[in-house]
Amino acid sequence: MSRAVIVTRGKKEGEKDNLVQAIEQVGIAACHFPLVELQRLHTEQRLPNPTEIDRIIFTSANAVSFFLQQVELDYTAVKVAAVGKKTSRAAEQAGFTVDIVASVGNENAEGLLEVLRKKLLPGERILFPKSKQARLMLEQELQRFAVHVQAVSVYETVATHAEMDVWRQHVHHPVVFTSPSAVSAYEQMMSHMKIIPAKTIAFVIGPVTEQRALRTGFSKVIAAPQATFESLATTICTYLNREGSQ
Repeated sequence: MSRAVIVTRGKKEGEKDNLVQAIEQVGIAACHFPLVELQRLHTEQRLPNPTEIDRIIFTSANAVSFFLQQVELDYTAVKVAAVGKKTSRAAEQAGFTVDIVASVGNENAEGLLEVLRKKLLPGERILFPKSKQARLMLEQELQRFAVHVQAVSVYETVATHAEMDVWRQHVHHPVVFTSPSAVSAYEQMMSHMKIIPAKTIAFVIGPVTEQRALRTGFSKVIAAPQATFESLATTICTYLNREGSQ
């Protein structure tokens, strides 16, 4: 079993990826071959003024970043609900006050919804900047609480041009996915190369990415117990160490 994995998430120019760093810190080599990238979307929706909303919901640090690129007004006086510690930290660094965070170990849309159910009041006005590919679940469930939700897509995940020759050299290395979009891009690339990933292990973060990977034909799909890079890195290390000792 190889002690190197391939990370497929997008890469920021001039920066070492946080997931790559987390994996390397637990003693596993990580090759970063991005299959997707994030692109800003220009919305044609009218965004409400800060005084017209009671709360902003962020379900990723990327949503924080792309939302701030979209707006000219200062929204930092508006209270924020965040999906987890990483997103909360990104919002606070941008000047927001975060008063609702999903509990540790449940840092996903379902976990955030569970907390919001106890905190939201009928009639609250919510702005929800999100990815174009985000699930509709959170938005739809919030509307059942008699709150007013305006969802706006501020970015999207798109496939990049994959280097086929590089992938052929590493085709049996375990692959790490952090989004269903990356799994789809991988599946399309393997199909183009006429390779079936029946001997490849996939490490994933999040239930939606896990379900997408399970439909792709990997020999195993192993999900991190928590939706954090640290949990994913530990899961990879534990599995590869156990397999390597057998």
